[in-house]
Amino acid sequence: MFAPNEIAPVVAGSLTATRATTGTYVDRYGVVKTASADEMREESEGWLIEGESTNLALYSEQFDNGAWAKTGSATVTANATSAPDGNATADRIDFTADNETVAQFLSNSTVSNFTFSLWVKSPSTDRDFELTIRNTPTTSNRTDLIFTATSDWKRFDVSFLSLSENIACEIRSKAGNLDIDVWGAQLEQQSAASSYIPTTTAPVTRSADLLSIPVYDNLFSGVFSIVCNFALNDFQGNFNAIIARVQPVTNIVLDVGVHNYSSGKVRINYNNAFSDQNTTSKSSAVFIFDGLNVTSYLDGIAGASATSAAIIENENNLVIGSSSTTGVNPLNGHLKDFRIYDFALNADEVKYLSGVV
Repeated sequence: MFAPNEIAPVVAGSLTATRATTGTYVDRYGVVKTASADEMREESEGWLIEGESTNLALYSEQFDNGAWAKTGSATVTANATSAPDGNATADRIDFTADNETVAQFLSNSTVSNFTFSLWVKSPSTDRDFELTIRNTPTTSNRTDLIFTATSDWKRFDVSFLSLSENIACEIRSKAGNLDIDVWGAQLEQQSAASSYIPTTTAPVTRSADLLSIPVYDNLFSGVFSIVCNFALNDFQGNFNAIIARVQPVTNIVLDVGVHNYSSGKVRINYNNAFSDQNTTSKSSAVFIFDGLNVTSYLDGIAGASATSAAIIENENNLVIGSSSTTGVNPLNGHLKDFRIYDFALNADEVKYLSGVV
């Protein structure tokens, strides 16, 4: 397998990575870290590549603040313990009875998906609690989920399709004499939680991750193979891009990604020739152009082939993790392995690279 080829084991030219803001990530030890602007974020699942998102919840680490309304006899002790980032900024909520809440109410006039997320742990034995996201005044439009807090920090989330009404995010007790540690509240206008964005007095936006490499000597005008292991956190719009490139003069296109409008299919579009495969949110994908046909493989299994003309190298960049240099159609997930070969992989090589025995 893998006959010798004149191909470098590293990117030709420079990998350009930009993000206009800082961004958080969870390192291999489970600690929340903050990456500087333009710094790539590596988690245990691979490189984290996300689109722009805004945390609408205020005082995300200060549950004693008046922005968080308390019902019953619920009280909050500020900075009671170490948070997931290692700092002593996590608060402790003490509930004295069932169905008490600590909640924040936010203005909204958009019909859209929203997600409320929160880091929670128990200071002692396991404890059940409930997270709710709902509209007000139409309180029947809601999602309520019961979770169990353990002695380890874990992030929990609830999502719903909001009406054009204000939104309530609630932490609710499921027993009396219950205390839980909380940190990092987040409300986002999307269907899943993205990386944590700290806030105080106003919403805060994290910019999109933008990655690119030169086309020259990375994408070939003849045969080639693209290998990628990816995991999606959330569909955003119709398309989560893995890699994309557009030839502006002749509009010869290469885009590889997961198409939500195709019922969750991994698709390679090469000069408007398509090869699709059904996918789960975590897969190993291989895309091959043999000079005549494009073929997609998912976890070692071949999909349909489509005939295409060869692409032409130019001075544009290959965009990784979105479909444009402005961050359109972000991956919203992890890319663990990414390779481009200057030859068409055979079936055994595809299985080997896909981890299929």
